[in-house]
Amino acid sequence: MCIVDLWCAETQDTERVGEILGRHVFAGTRIDCQGELGAGKTTFARGVLRGLGHPDPRELASPTYALHHCYEGGRLRMNHLDLYRIESTDPLLRQGVLDPLMEADSVALVEWPERLPSESGPPTISVEMAHAVTTGRRLRVTFLPEVHRELLDELIRRT
Repeated sequence: MCIVDLWCAETQDTERVGEILGRHVFAGTRIDCQGELGAGKTTFARGVLRGLGHPDPRELASPTYALHHCYEGGRLRMNHLDLYRIESTDPLLRQGVLDPLMEADSVALVEWPERLPSESGPPTISVEMAHAVTTGRRLRVTFLPEVHRELLDELIRRT
């Protein structure tokens, strides 16, 4: 596993890291975004959408109430799931809400992935976000470097 720690002083920095990831992900990738409320998960997701080449990434909004939004029009479709309001995954499994995680021809980005059932398997990329002591946020990106060598190179150049 490769772990890259990044400091993002501004919101735009968080979106930029997401954009870098979006340029390098491939079909079947699942990106898990963890962090407290306001840590920048949706901002990061907007960057991923921009990196995928979506024509208007500004349309991305937190799907907290809808649980799932699908964005088409870029290099790959992106399924954005926000599981913040979920207490039990059993009803979700029966209703098919987690089906986008299994789509081999898209990218799935999951906010609050700790609420996924264990049988969902591990993510391809994990991003942990935390507010810094003063301003900004810390991002910890975890992935397999042999799968995402170019991603690693670009993240290192960014730091």
